[in-house]
Amino acid sequence: MLAQVDRGGHVARSDNLRSDFARLEATEAGLRRDLARHEDAAAKARAASTMKRQDAERTRSESTRRTALRSAAEQDKKLVAAEKKIGEIKTKLAANSKAQSDKRRSLTAAERSERQAADRDEQRRRREERAHVREVARLSRPTVGYVEVRAPEPEPLRVLYLTANPEAEDSTAVGPDGSITTTSRDLRLDREVREVQQTLRGAKYRDLVTVEHRPAATAEDLIDALNDVRPHLVHFSGHGWTGESCSTTATLAIRRTIQSSSIFSPKSWPQPARPRKS
Repeated sequence: MLAQVDRGGHVARSDNLRSDFARLEATEAGLRRDLARHEDAAAKARAASTMKRQDAERTRSESTRRTALRSAAEQDKKLVAAEKKIGEIKTKLAANSKAQSDKRRSLTAAERSERQAADRDEQRRRREERAHVREVARLSRPTVGYVEVRAPEPEPLRVLYLTANPEAEDSTAVGPDGSITTTSRDLRLDREVREVQQTLRGAKYRDLVTVEHRPAATAEDLIDALNDVRPHLVHFSGHGWTGESCSTTATLAIRRTIQSSSIFSPKSWPQPARPRKS
């Protein structure tokens, strides 16, 4: 029979009790063998004593009678000794029976306690297995992180305003009839810039537009301004033709664009993309 071992490597209490119970049973068997032997000896001594006394009563010889009585007395002593042993053995058997009853009750309680402990261990093992399975499932699930994306800061519309009027002198021409005609090459760029700035100051969303003016601009000035200002719009006022100049047309176009609230309204700006759950 294999012995049960607890968590600490010790033999279970029920196994110790079973061993003790087995020893008590072996002791009981030995005592019963001794009891049977002494009971047999007592029976033989009783029978011999009875027979000797009968012989003493039947004989007429005095010496034979005395011999028979002495033999009967010896058998009586053997009977008394055997009965004494029988009494001691019966006392031991009674104590052994009580010890066996106590051990049997203790063994029953120990087995019940060990079954309960085994059930608790099994329940704890199952709980740990379920917890392990849940932990593995949790670690197996993809982790989705959500990052709050701030709305973009309002960015003003940057307009690069370039003006160039390298030949601003007037020219005079004499007609066939002798009339004198004066042609001016001045595009009045300062006035145009001032009108644009006045238009901006009167606009509803004037704070959302900045104008960077580069007078007397050259090709190098254009490249530098594009790198420095990073404009959204580039407006150039230069030489055109008489009447309504190209610069005047461009100025009116900017004026109409600034006064349009659907373009410069913050509500029309694109919103940042938000993360979606996968």
